Formats: sequence, C-alpha cells, structure tokens
Amino acid sequence: MTEDLAALKARRHKAMMQGSFRLCVMALLVYVILGVLLYTFQRSFLYPGTYLPPVGTPSQEGIKGLVDLRFPTADGLEGHAWYAPARDAGKPVILFLHGNGITIKSFYPKAKIYLDKGYGAFLCEYRGFGGRPGKPTEDGLYIDADACLAALKEQGHAAPEVVYLAESLGTGIAVNLSVKNPPRALILETPYSSVVDVAKLNYGWYPVDWMLEDKFDSISRIEKVKTRILIVHGNADGVIPFGEGKRLFDKAGQPKELHAIARGGHNDLYYYGAGDIITGWLDKLVKEDKAQ
Repeated sequence: MTEDLAALKARRHKAMMQGSFRLCVMALLVYVILGVLLYTFQRSFLYPGTYLPPVGTPSQEGIKGLVDLRFPTADGLEGHAWYAPARDAGKPVILFLHGNGITIKSFYPKAKIYLDKGYGAFLCEYRGFGGRPGKPTEDGLYIDADACLAALKEQGHAAPEVVYLAESLGTGIAVNLSVKNPPRALILETPYSSVVDVAKLNYGWYPVDWMLEDKFDSISRIEKVKTRILIVHGNADGVIPFGEGKRLFDKAGQPKELHAIARGGHNDLYYYGAGDIITGWLDKLVKEDKAQ
C-alpha cells in the first residue's frame, strides 16, 4: 500500500514536471516567435504612415496658397514638399517635420495655424510616405531632411533664418538636422530621448538595444544643438511619456523652455492650447530679434 502511494506521488510529480516543462517550452516559443516578428517588421511598426494614400499637389488636394516642390535627394530619390513664404515681414519660414503615422496632407491643418499667423511653411515629406519612392530608414530620413533644407535654401531661406518645428518621430530628425545646420530656433512637440528608450517601455523584455535598426538617439545629440529650444509635451502622453521630453530638456543647453500641458496626450496638444503657446513663443522670438 505504501509502495503504491509512493508510486502514485512519483507519477503525479513527473506529470507536473512534464506539464511545467511543456508550458516553459510554449512560453519560450511564443517569446521567440514574437521577437522574430518584432525584429522582422520593426520598420512597419515604426513607419505606419507609409500605408496611407499618395499625396498630390496642394491644388489637387484642394489647398490654396501652397506651392508643390519636387527636388533631388543625395541618394537619387525625388523629394517632395509643400511651401509658402512668410506673409509678414520678419517672420521666418517654419520647416515642419511630422510624425510617423501621417503625411504632409494630414499635417497641413496644424501648419495652417502658423500660416494664418503670417509665418511661412515648408512641409517636408519622407521617403515612402504620401506615395514618395523609397523605404524609410533613419539614415534615409536624415537625407530627406537635408534635401528639404537645400530646397528651402533654393527658395532664399538659409538654415539660420529657418525655424524647425517637429513632432513625435520628426523630433529625432530635427535634432540631428539642428546639430549639422543650426536653425533660428528649434521647437519639439512630444519628443523622445531615443526610439530605443521608448521601445524599452513597451518591449523591455527584449534586447531592443541591438534589435532596433533605427535608433534616433536624440539624447546623445541634444547638447550639441546651439540654438533656442522650445519643448512642448503633454503630462498624459501615453505614447511617448512626458518623462522622455523632460530628459531631453534637462540635457539640452540654454536658452531653452519646457511647457508641460496638463491632460495633454500625444495627438491632442493643440486642443489644450499648444498652438497658442508655440505661436506666442515665436512672436516673442521675432520681436526680440527685431529689437537687436
């Protein structure tokens, strides 16, 4: 009887061990498969705006007051941008670098806020977005930004006279561009310290440091930016937490300002007054420059 009981316990223990082993194998298999998918399709996740419809000229899109520009990039692609000069004397052209889930067409309503205030606008499109040729990569988007700045210069606007305004993904592009070509001012909406740091918040159980091909490491570059900086970030941002923007602000050199928008999320800052904050800051900048 005792031997039968012992044998039964042994069989149960063996069954439990086998069950636990199978669960561990299944969990490991899911972990590996998910990791492979994340690695393989990482650029599809990072650049969802590439799946949006092609963008035509402003007139084709029913937009007045903007000129459609096409120009070469250093690696042989065709760049695309919408442009309008400043209406008011002394006000700069703003080079807009949008986020990863939109195109210049969907970004235009935001740019119009600044156009209506008399500022110029240059809406830079990325490769693969809005029907543009090529596939987006970190280096490729840096090349696109360089090409946009060169096209702006052709329109009579050198980098020191231009304001860079970027949101979300575009902030990493703008920081890199600012190091190479310092602008009149740099405005960052919902910025991140690096794509790696944001990825760790969501996929920290993976070695994202070496998995990610496009890192957009702004935190290592921001100290090299030699211009006035404004950072606007929502306290309730669930995509790029406010702490990311604060880290970037703390590392940046002077002069700089940080505006934390209470209840502001990732895509609704203009509902909470971001437009007034930024245009007010720009108006002050223009006034100060005129006084010098």
